[in-house]
Amino acid sequence: MSLPVFPLAAVLERLRAKVPELRSVDGAAGLLAAEKQLPVRMPAAYVIASEKGHPAKGFSGGGLVQDVDVALVVVLYVSNAARANTGSAAQADLDRLTGKVRAALVNWKPMQHSGGTALHFLASDGEAFQAGAVQGQSAFGCTYRISQGANP
Repeated sequence: MSLPVFPLAAVLERLRAKVPELRSVDGAAGLLAAEKQLPVRMPAAYVIASEKGHPAKGFSGGGLVQDVDVALVVVLYVSNAARANTGSAAQADLDRLTGKVRAALVNWKPMQHSGGTALHFLASDGEAFQAGAVQGQSAFGCTYRISQGANP
């Protein structure tokens, strides 16, 4: 038997399906590469997730139940190479895509089978302009539950 983990691959697939103008959707490894050199294919989205467990609660028979909070960060890169090399036009594109990402993720339950709650918006980080591209971040959160019977 295995215990649930947050399905990051499902988030990537949902963004690909619901925000088709994203030319690249990847995880942490892609983000590391993008931080060293701007993505070749933009607009691009990079998704990372972290999980933090609440204290476990035991129940009769030696099992336990534990709620797990998930923080999901979506980093967007938008190019402005096709227009004047200014941040304002790329910023408008970033704002539009950020809205589409939020629409794709807010109130979606990626972990319905584990008592998961729907994703909700947490925060947005300031944007950065670099070499004709704008980068912005949005954070989302949800909770799911781990339960395990006695494990001799």
